[in-house]
Amino acid sequence: MSRATRLDHAGQAAAEHTAYSRKSTSPPQGHAFALGFLSALALCAAFPITLIGLTPSSSLYGWPWAVAVMVVTGSGLAIVIGRKARSVFEMVFWLFTYVFFGAAPLVQLRLEVDPDTTPGLDHRLDTATFALVLVGVIAFWIGTLFARAQGNLAPFRHNHEALSQRRTRLLALIALALFAWFVVRIGPSGLFAARDVRSAIVNAAWPNVTTAAVVSAGVSMSLLVSTVAQVAILRTDPHTRKIANYALVSATLIALLLVVNPVSSARYLFGTVALGLVAAFGGYRTVGRFRLVAASSVLGLLFAFPLIDLFRQSLDARLELRSPVQSLLSGDFDAFGQLTNTVSYVGETGVTYGNQLLGVLFFWVPRSIWAAKPVDTGVLLANYRGYEFTNLSSPLWGEFYINGGWWLLVPGMLLFGVLVGRWDLRSEALMQRHGLPTVLGCVVPFYLLIVLRGSLLQSMAYLSLLVICALITKARSKDVDAHLAPENASLRLSK
Repeated sequence: MSRATRLDHAGQAAAEHTAYSRKSTSPPQGHAFALGFLSALALCAAFPITLIGLTPSSSLYGWPWAVAVMVVTGSGLAIVIGRKARSVFEMVFWLFTYVFFGAAPLVQLRLEVDPDTTPGLDHRLDTATFALVLVGVIAFWIGTLFARAQGNLAPFRHNHEALSQRRTRLLALIALALFAWFVVRIGPSGLFAARDVRSAIVNAAWPNVTTAAVVSAGVSMSLLVSTVAQVAILRTDPHTRKIANYALVSATLIALLLVVNPVSSARYLFGTVALGLVAAFGGYRTVGRFRLVAASSVLGLLFAFPLIDLFRQSLDARLELRSPVQSLLSGDFDAFGQLTNTVSYVGETGVTYGNQLLGVLFFWVPRSIWAAKPVDTGVLLANYRGYEFTNLSSPLWGEFYINGGWWLLVPGMLLFGVLVGRWDLRSEALMQRHGLPTVLGCVVPFYLLIVLRGSLLQSMAYLSLLVICALITKARSKDVDAHLAPENASLRLSK
């Protein structure tokens, strides 16, 4: 029988921790309102006006809709920043829509420049595309409001969130073994090769595309989850702070940063790892820290995001600082263009009646078994438009729309909003008690950027392995229940 121990070892310590958490997550109402108001001014007025001033007038009349999107999504982000509780998942949603469906198309339409990955867009569909964006955003917002109207999740069963030190240690050892095997197969020099070069090396080591993707995802996600889980255990249980445990978490952290680095890894993956570690080390412990992360993320997407792709093709690339206006013209911000292509595809060929979603649900089935398995929606749209470069995005809005039109888009985004709202409430309840969310609560929020940008099929391998690894680290309910004192519902750790 596993032995369960409390994370809060004494009643007095628990009381002090709860008092600290409540204090740290409940700033004065006036202070919160002022922050929200200033954020709204910056996001909904100052930045859109600045972008308009930096770009010439345009013959394309869809750009005012981009301003409308910036006002709506900027308001959502400002509310999250000014809120007295942390809403990490919702923050990522507003961050994505504000930059990719507001700021980026505003610049692109006013300069009449399509991203180089989606040339020749049909701008007669701009208004229809913005309507798709806004309807999806409003449905999502209603979903989050509905979730919050149901009340907080303070009474939920904390033993379902308990971590097993033994199982976490086992995952860490498996992750290190996978890392060693990965390095042997691709060679140490492959770890810091240019991104495209490393992809070629990995594909040569594992010629089957599905196998290569699963191996890469398995190594990085097992290292990430085991590192975050170990940090959570060390931070919340002083009894585990031993030299052997510190050595193990240091080994997995170093291996993780070797595998997922800004030189050879996709930017979204590197961002997920970096911000997941920030969360694990207390980045959301207070509302103030959360607000700093939220504000930094907006600036990061506008300035740092394009630069992280510097070594995609070669290590000899030269750093060229670009203004946000120049950056927003690049293929990094082709989400609006791909949504326009989705509207065009559905208008010409009709919806796929869920066929693309079948590919997402059964992503793990090899094409050698299922020859008619749907391709990524981004690839489908690229082939439809005759693009040579097919590794394109497909935003969540487009995934819903291409599978079922408006009839799937509205309920799909509504349900997505409910799920995001409930998960934020759950994470906040945990952070108020222990200063950090669950393992998935640390990692998944910024992986959500990958899901939102799409395509869904591409994002499934990493997401599924994230969930599987997180399940491995959880303590079995019966082990925790057997030692759960009825008078204390604190989160527990199973050793």
